[in-house]
Amino acid sequence: MISLQNDYKGFPLRLDARRMGQDLNISIYGGKIPHIGGVVMGIMGPALHEPDRMTYTEQVVSLQGHKDVLLARPIAEQLAKAMRCTVTVVCGIHYPDIQPADFPEIEQRVNGLVTQLIEKLES
Repeated sequence: MISLQNDYKGFPLRLDARRMGQDLNISIYGGKIPHIGGVVMGIMGPALHEPDRMTYTEQVVSLQGHKDVLLARPIAEQLAKAMRCTVTVVCGIHYPDIQPADFPEIEQRVNGLVTQLIEKLES
């Protein structure tokens, strides 16, 4: 398992990754109240009518009122395409009194963790 972390507003942002055969199971969580807010399964596989061509599809489950899949969707796609496998991203980040202005910074910090993960997986 690979565990990566950075902080935002005094609380941890974590990314845990576990290989499951050729596939990846990713947990992204943090803030004051980590939780499961959404799940995205990114699937790289042969195109239905062109088996020599790989395509990306996804399945998304989001808890009512949660926006965590907005962060998880591009990460699932990025990792599935980079690693050419099925990727599940479970995401739940909660900060008290979060404002829309906080979202880009959280996204940037999580994307930094994803970049570190890809580097570790490719080495």
